[in-house]
Amino acid sequence: MKYKRGRFGRFASIRWRLTLWYVAILAAVLAVFGGIVYASQAQSLRAQQDDALRRQAQGLAAAYDPRTNQFALAAGPQDQLGSPAAKAPPASAATPTLTAAEVAKLEALKRAGSLATPAPAEKQAPAPPPSLDAADVVLLVGPDGEILQWLGPIDGADVKKILGTQVLDGAPRAGDTFFSTALSGQPYQFYTTRVLFKGAEFGTLVLGRPDLQGGQLRRLLFALLVAAPATLLVAAGGGYWLAARAMRPVRAITGAAREIGATDLGRRLNLPNRDELGELAATFDQMLDRLDAAFRRQRQFTSDASHELRTPLTIVQLEVERALAGPLPPAEQARALATIQAENAYMARLVDDLLTLARADAGRATLRREPLDLADLALGVVERLAPLARERGLRLDVAAPPEILVRGDRLYLERLLVNVVENAIKYTAGHGAWVRVAAGICGAGPAARGWVRVTDDGPGIPTEHLPHLGERFYRVDQARARDAGGPGGSGLGLAIARWVAAAHGGDLRITSDTGRGATCELHLPLNARDGTAEAQRHRGRGERTKKVRSTK
Repeated sequence: MKYKRGRFGRFASIRWRLTLWYVAILAAVLAVFGGIVYASQAQSLRAQQDDALRRQAQGLAAAYDPRTNQFALAAGPQDQLGSPAAKAPPASAATPTLTAAEVAKLEALKRAGSLATPAPAEKQAPAPPPSLDAADVVLLVGPDGEILQWLGPIDGADVKKILGTQVLDGAPRAGDTFFSTALSGQPYQFYTTRVLFKGAEFGTLVLGRPDLQGGQLRRLLFALLVAAPATLLVAAGGGYWLAARAMRPVRAITGAAREIGATDLGRRLNLPNRDELGELAATFDQMLDRLDAAFRRQRQFTSDASHELRTPLTIVQLEVERALAGPLPPAEQARALATIQAENAYMARLVDDLLTLARADAGRATLRREPLDLADLALGVVERLAPLARERGLRLDVAAPPEILVRGDRLYLERLLVNVVENAIKYTAGHGAWVRVAAGICGAGPAARGWVRVTDDGPGIPTEHLPHLGERFYRVDQARARDAGGPGGSGLGLAIARWVAAAHGGDLRITSDTGRGATCELHLPLNARDGTAEAQRHRGRGERTKKVRSTK
């Protein structure tokens, strides 16, 4: 079934979502960056304009001569701004001449000698005279609020507006101050400074200049608003291309997943990428390996199970047909019934093993954990299998301490030990003379474990078979299979034994030396509620330290 993109079509794909997220993040970055640039540029322009205005005003204040009520400019005010005499001063302003008080002040300064011409030796290099632009506005306000001088493209209404600002409201002695106002629709930035002559304050100078910062900032804002969408458009195209390129392995994985079926698990991606998507592809290949192995095991399990059940069923069918073909002597009837009974017992045990493994695979096997003595359990298994050992002509010995306390399911652990000891007896018969079962405690502290070891002097197990022991229906010697007439089992005993050991938190280890027998060793954690290994050893001191039984 093909994947449906849903309500939003192709815009719901990961490529589009990655692209949109990328564009959104980039838009936020550009907005923050543009805001920082705009604020920084505005601050820089304001600082430059204020600095230029301050220096210009201070130069004009230094260039004012109260004796002539004129400014010593690089070019005369009349040449730059037009004659101030031609302008009508506002009604509230005095004539641009010195008042009687100012004349008296100048006379007092002359008599005090503060206006005397300095000696030639004390003269310093004169500063360059200031200059004014055509749009500049200059007001010189006396100490009492009267206008001593004004220059620039303004009229009486503009002068009143300037004097009516908060900074110059009342007596204009504000000192060094910036303020803004609009004249004839044009924004102006003003600066006020005190006029000093020979150390004495003579008035307040107001210098205004058109505020060009707004125009420059508007041009900067326009450039940012044009450049940002263009950048986002290019980034969206590049982001979509990168997302499509990055999602190419995902499309390969999706296509492979659609084509792979239950009977075609041999296909692999084998992507060379070493990034996260390459790791995803490698994980997908590993998952296919596990699925392929699981399907193979399932098919093999089904084939082996049917094969194991077919043999006893065939034997039973033959015996029944032979009995029904005609009257049989009592001895033959008894033999036929005994054969049917043995095969039925074998099938019952096989079905029970299969059910045990099925419950284990499904996680539905229930373990009744209880404190139990592993040494006592090993002795019980030896006593149970002693007749089988005697029948095969083997000596079955056991050596165990008085007590090895573990926590587990008695039935499952007993079944584990029966499978292991029974295998040792079956495969040692005809090749060796003894099977030995031993138990004990190894390690110390929380890592201490109880162990049961089963050894024999049989033919051993070839090294190439050791990794496969515990696989279901796996047999080392196929000649011992039931369909070959041997005494071999179903091949499920060690599989069950390994599962039981793992379910109890232990492990089952099998080692062998070809021609010198095999060793199977079970390790289980001790029961923590019954004390440490040292305490268990201490409880066993003074009692029998070894129990040996021979079945020979």
